Amino acid sequence: MEKNKWSREFPETPGFYWFFGVRFERKDKPELMLVDAKKCSNGMLYIANGHFMFRSEVVYPYFLPADLPDTKEVEREIQQRILQYNESV
Repeated sequence: MEKNKWSREFPETPGFYWFFGVRFERKDKPELMLVDAKKCSNGMLYIANGHFMFRSEVVYPYFLPADLPDTKEVEREIQQRILQYNESV
């Protein structure tokens, strides 16, 4: 799947993707949501808004690889603050 280009194909590589399309055969309102694509024992698993997304429930899917920010530096800072707080209590 090309970066910065919408695809009608469900992702086959684990990662985060933007989804724009219609779910549950509600043909009146397309949705934009972040999807977590995960590899599982029998193929791929798609999670959106805390729910599984099944291919059979999706009409007119479009997917775009999502660039998420790197949080490692912020995570280290938060961990340090947690340690400092725990030591002061």
